[in-house]
Amino acid sequence: MVEKKISSNLLLKKYLINDKRIEHSVSTALFMKRYARTFNIDPDKSYLCGLYHDLAKDMNDSDIIKFSSAFKERGIFEINYFDYKVKYPVLLHGVAACEILIIELGITDFDILKSIAHHTTGGVKLSDMAKFTFVADYAEPLRGFSEAAKLKKILIKEKSLNKAYFLSYYFQINHLLQKRRSICPEYLDGYNEAVELIKTT
Repeated sequence: MVEKKISSNLLLKKYLINDKRIEHSVSTALFMKRYARTFNIDPDKSYLCGLYHDLAKDMNDSDIIKFSSAFKERGIFEINYFDYKVKYPVLLHGVAACEILIIELGITDFDILKSIAHHTTGGVKLSDMAKFTFVADYAEPLRGFSEAAKLKKILIKEKSLNKAYFLSYYFQINHLLQKRRSICPEYLDGYNEAVELIKTT
């Protein structure tokens, strides 16, 4: 899975200039590794998803688009609503991170790349690891807002990934509505699917 050797700390510091984002990445990684087995998810892969999901977030818009376009060209999986996301490049930072991981570490594991690519806007037909990455990014222990605490409780006490997954969409879409911001259609696709998931669990 990893063909090149580079310290995880060095890689984070190479691409992230915000110390708090590095702390968030490490916290997300440790949180995911600790609770992955609760949901029958590989803890080592989960750790990598948490550690590297924001690897490209401090890049400027043009570099995010460049790296995410290069990953899209690989054709590993479809990047839905790519043209929409180009208008809001921050939505593509997970996709750009995937390209960096291929270049820097030789990571080609489909589920790791898919999980990182979808951690921002979610999506449909995602694996449990991708859902967990989406939720953990929002709920890791350093997040100080009440919604994060609610999600942590659902994950840890209720052990319900699908409920936490649904509420992640609910909270994030509500936030975007309150700010009167454009909502990526992929959020809505994921939300609609998540509604059905919680009906069956």
